[in-house]
Amino acid sequence: MNELLYEVIFSGQIQEGAELNEVKARIATMFKADEVTIARLFSGKPVVIKKNLTAEAADKYSIAFTKAGAICELALMPEGTAPPPTSADARTAAKAPSSASVASAAGGASSNQLLRKIATISAIAVVVVAALVAATLYVTGILAG
Repeated sequence: MNELLYEVIFSGQIQEGAELNEVKARIATMFKADEVTIARLFSGKPVVIKKNLTAEAADKYSIAFTKAGAICELALMPEGTAPPPTSADARTAAKAPSSASVASAAGGASSNQLLRKIATISAIAVVVVAALVAATLYVTGILAG
């Protein structure tokens, strides 16, 4: 199964209206981080927080950062970067999937949100192309007539 994997990247950006020191305190609590780690996270340079996450797990990180007043980026991992299976993964793979894992494999809210965004963008693109074709026909008709 080729499941898309994501990484969470943070470069110290905070939400508009958020207080920097409050956001730092929330992030420090969330990650149980010391002052040195917080300084590195808020240095302005991108820091990979976590790699090889499913869309659902990456969304959880994004929601946690948002609740803390911070802005993180979810980046799609290049294909072939999945971690090697561990012995626990091998044991899990040998078992039949539970109904919960089948439901999560069928896609979660994040997949639906992504599909809705793609559908909206596609619909806008179709309208724009149709308008351009109509305008071209109109202008061509005026120039020919």
